[in-house]
Order: sequence, then structure tokens, then C-alpha cells
Amino acid sequence: MPWRDEKFEEWLTPERSGGVPYWHLRLREQADKRADGLDSLATLVEAAHADALDWLEGIGAEAFDPLSQPDATENTLPPLASNYPHGLHTRILQGYLGEILAGLIAENYRPFDLDWEVPVFLFRNHDAAVHQLERQRLLGTAAASVPGRFGNDCLAFTRADGQISAFLTCEAKCTYTHRSSMIAEGHAQLSSNNAHVPVDLSQLLGILRSSEDADAEAWVAELSPLLTLPESAAPEHYDLFVYVCGRERQDGRPWMSTSSAHDRYTAERELEAAEVRFDEIDEVIVTAYPGHTISREDG
Repeated sequence: MPWRDEKFEEWLTPERSGGVPYWHLRLREQADKRADGLDSLATLVEAAHADALDWLEGIGAEAFDPLSQPDATENTLPPLASNYPHGLHTRILQGYLGEILAGLIAENYRPFDLDWEVPVFLFRNHDAAVHQLERQRLLGTAAASVPGRFGNDCLAFTRADGQISAFLTCEAKCTYTHRSSMIAEGHAQLSSNNAHVPVDLSQLLGILRSSEDADAEAWVAELSPLLTLPESAAPEHYDLFVYVCGRERQDGRPWMSTSSAHDRYTAERELEAAEVRFDEIDEVIVTAYPGHTISREDG
């Protein structure tokens, strides 16, 4: 589905600076557009998780069919996926929010002046999160933080005449306060993505092949050739780093340089570094993930 939204764009207005090979994008909240923007974000977040939720519900559909359990009592365990994704630890949902915002930034704010499309988010492949939710469902344990998903946080592509002409690898970090170490880590992770096609391409195709989205078949047809494409014929590769936090500098300046890439970014590709600073970031999280209870030991 397209991840473009007019109210989202009106809420977070862009200030872009720099030029080849480095751009800086700062997205500022417009207070009078916040309510509508949060509503739009909640809708987009729900859509981003729809694939993973459908997949989990499909696994448990037969087991939790009331007609197949004539002797079920009020003590029956809740259905599989009944706590997805809101039951996850706040730190995990912060990470998910960062990944989704990376996709929204790619589509709504057009880094490198290109029309990017995110075919699907890769949340269903976060095995550690699924395992943790099952522990909570079966044992009644409290939400706990788990390792993040391996691979790219988000992938976006440009298409022309039925072919992929460019791809964008996105790395996102989201924190309640501010952590310069996260910025450094994210740039280093982007630098290590030196394969001429996305390393998560096979996982992306696996999800698309089982998707009921109207455009999934076209995506499969256009992305599949990349699996065996030689480096000499590879599409252009761009990078996007997204930093989301709930704290602003005292002097109001951005957290990242507006003129040069972070010194941990060593790849020879075009890079855009985007940052979003939310007022009341916990409100953003609970709006995006209804039913979630904030649990925070630190950032």
C-alpha cells in the first residue's frame, strides 16, 4: 500500500540542507496539526503491522475457533496474537516506530528527490518478539525487552517500466531521551550494507509471495530478478538514517550535522540523515500502539 499521507506531512514539516553526497532532513512538529497527525500515524502504524498480525492470526485460527472447542471455558487462554503488537516492551515498540517512520519519510519526503515505495514492512520476521509475546500469553509474564530483528530496518525502491531502478536501505534509532551512541551505531550499520542488492531481499520476497495485497504480485515480479543480478547491473543504492528522540538541544540545534556525514559512515554512497524530535514521545507511542502501557527503565 502507499504510505503517503497529507495530514502526516502537515504535522511534520521538513527543513532540508546539504547536497551530494550528504543531506540532512529535520522534521519539526506543528502543534496545531498534532492531533490529526497522530491519528494518521496510528492508522499507518496499524497498516504497517497488518501483515504480521494476519500471519499470526492465521497460525492460530483453527486452534482458537470457538466451534472447534465446544468444551472451552472462561479459563481458556487468549488467542494467539491477541497481544500483538501492543503487548511488547516499550523499547521494542520504539524500535518498530523508528522503522515505520523511516518508511514514511522515504515515501512522504522523497530523499534524493526520488519516488520511493515501501512494499511491506518486515515485522513478521522478528522471531524474538513473537517468542516473547508467547511467553507473556502462556505464562502471564511481564513484557521484557528482547534483541531487535536482524537485517535492514526498512527497504524502499523506485520502479520504472516494470524494473527496480534504485533501492534505499534505512536504519532507524528511536530513544526517549538522546543517545549519541545510537547515532554512531546507526551510521556504522548503514556503512556495512555493501552488498549490491539488499541482504533482506529473500525475506521480503517471502512475505510478498504470501501477501494478499493487490500489488504484491507485481512486486514479486520486479524484485525477484535482483536475486541473481550481477553487480555490474545492480540498481543504484542509497542510504537513509533516521533518528527519533524526545529531547531537544538547549540551543535548538539539530543533533546531527547539517553539512557532513557522521564519521562512522564510511560507505561511498549518497546518504540522508533525518531527525524527528517529538514533544511527549510517550503520547506518540501509546497513540500509535493503542493498549500499550509504557515501561521504561531508561532511554
